[in-house]
Amino acid sequence: MPESGWPHLHLLFEKAAEHVSPTLFSEVIPTVDDGLEAESNGYDGIILIGPFHCLPFRISEAILKPLSLQRGMPLLAYASDGYAVAPSFLRQVDVHIQQVLAHAARNSEAARTVTGAGGLAGFLKCAVGKLH
Repeated sequence: MPESGWPHLHLLFEKAAEHVSPTLFSEVIPTVDDGLEAESNGYDGIILIGPFHCLPFRISEAILKPLSLQRGMPLLAYASDGYAVAPSFLRQVDVHIQQVLAHAARNSEAARTVTGAGGLAGFLKCAVGKLH
């Protein structure tokens, strides 16, 4: 969400409306918006945590999971029932951390390609040169 907060609430609803009805008044809209904006805000992965049997959490997960897969953004969802976290989920967290680190490495490599060796002009010249 924007740092200035509530004055930009209408923008949050507009962006999320592409994926969820704005008439659904719940935490689904800000959750989906935050998930959609995570990469542009500098994050390399998402952990979506919600209560067990929570419909807004499940709707958010159902929307964000395929979008995250399309964008290559690692997403891990966890439904908490209030009890201790199972060791099997902790292994999933370890895998998620590795996926986030790989995503960060890809992003930093892409940034170096664009900013290094002449910036964007150098990158485009290199790309065009490979076409010939």
